[in-house]
Amino acid sequence: MASRFTNQVAVVTGGSSGIGYAIAKALLNEGAKRVFITGRTSKSLDLATTELGKGAISVVSDVAKLSYLQGLKAKIERHGDQLDVIFANAGIAENNQFDGTSEAKFDKTFHINVKGGFLYCANPAAFVKKWWVGSVDCIDCGQ
Repeated sequence: MASRFTNQVAVVTGGSSGIGYAIAKALLNEGAKRVFITGRTSKSLDLATTELGKGAISVVSDVAKLSYLQGLKAKIERHGDQLDVIFANAGIAENNQFDGTSEAKFDKTFHINVKGGFLYCANPAAFVKKWWVGSVDCIDCGQ
């Protein structure tokens, strides 16, 4: 049986825990050459990459800020890789009462859950075509 991601390189945002971690693990089990997992804290990323093993690379990143894509780009280039797929998985679900949610809390949730998916799927398509020749598939896992 052929593995679906043999020798492919992937990015999984929010890959240090939960669904993102499961996606990264599945990609590696399905033959991915390398999986770059992003997250906000190096501690959780380091633990995840240790558990995932060879092929998992951590990148501290805030999906809501376009500037962090440059760090991801640099790390992928340092490994000599070409990106095949992006899983825009990062998201948060804070327990806020509807009538008690401040603008700042709403903005934080919206930026991570919506803007982050946009930046990693819609906008980077233009960046990726400049970085590498070929196509990149993007799956927005939605939150």
